[in-house]
Amino acid sequence: MRTIVLGLCLTLAPAAALADKSYTSETQINHDCNKDGDVSINVSGATAVITGTCGKISINGAENKVKIAAVKKLKVNGAENTIEADAVDEISATGVGNTITYKKPLSAKKTAIKEPGVDNKISQVK
Repeated sequence: MRTIVLGLCLTLAPAAALADKSYTSETQINHDCNKDGDVSINVSGATAVITGTCGKISINGAENKVKIAAVKKLKVNGAENTIEADAVDEISATGVGNTITYKKPLSAKKTAIKEPGVDNKISQVK
């Protein structure tokens, strides 16, 4: 029985290392998705730099300044955030008054804009 439990723990250990990280009180955030998995920002007034390639980023706070290297799915639920992404495949912005700029898609042919929300400005820049 111990062998089975130990084997199960060793099998699940790598998955735990890639679990999502949620920030709830930090004002200076440096997150590497290649090391720490996907990220959720649940704080307001923070400055965040997100490196590596993320599967999913959620921004739920307000008045954050976020720079993103690469993400497949970006979800912005908060208000009045300023977000700059180098590469993103999909943007969903259900929040209000956010400014989101991106340079190019990550792996898709074109960045998909879903649920543009109210008074959000989403634009591609060079």
